[in-house]
Amino acid sequence: MGFFNRIKCLRQVDLLGDSSQVLISKATHLVFAEGAKVKVEQGVFSVGYPLPDRPELPALNKSTIQLGKNARLICRGNVFIGEGTYIRLADNAVMEFDGDNVVGRNSILFCETRMHFGRRASCSWGVTLMDDDGHSFARSDGTPLRKIRRPLVLESDVGVQMNVTIPKGITVGHHATISANTTVRRDIKPFSLVYEESALREREGIVFRV
Repeated sequence: MGFFNRIKCLRQVDLLGDSSQVLISKATHLVFAEGAKVKVEQGVFSVGYPLPDRPELPALNKSTIQLGKNARLICRGNVFIGEGTYIRLADNAVMEFDGDNVVGRNSILFCETRMHFGRRASCSWGVTLMDDDGHSFARSDGTPLRKIRRPLVLESDVGVQMNVTIPKGITVGHHATISANTTVRRDIKPFSLVYEESALREREGIVFRV
C-alpha cells in the first residue's frame, strides 16, 4: 500500500524546466489529497536527505509532507528540507519557496492559508512555523474574535536559527536574523537582529539528589 501511495503522490508532482528534479528519501511519508500539487521550477526539491555542505547530525527517522485538497507547494529553485521535518498544508493552502532555501532537520511547517520563503531564506533545525491557529478565541460574552488572515512571510536572505517559533501573520523583513530559542510575536524590520533575553536566576544552598 505504501509503494502504490508513493507512486500516486509522485504523479501529483510537476517538473517545470529541464533542470528540475525531486529527491525524496524512502523515509519520507507522503500524503497528498485530491487536487494537491507540488511544482518545481528550474531546481532541486530534496526532502529527507542530509543538507548540502552541512555536517550530518541526528534527526528523527521520518519526514512527512501532507497536502490537503487543492493545496500547492511551489519551488522556484533549489529547496532542501532536512530529515525529520513535518510539512502540512491545509485545503487550498499555498506554500512558496523562491529558491536556494534550506529548512533544517526536525522542523515543523504548518500552513493554513499561505506561507512564503523569499530567495535564500533559510531555517536551522527545530524551527516551528505555524500559519495555523488550530483553535479560535472569543470574548467573555461569547463574541468570536476575528482571525488573522495575513500570510507568514520570510523575505529574502532571512536567517532563522535553531528552535525558533514564528506564528501566523508575521512578516520577517529581508536580511533579518532571528536568534536561537526566540518566539517572534510581531513583524521584524529588514536588516534586524532579533533575540530574547531572559534573566538567569541562581539560588544557593540547593543540593540535587538522585
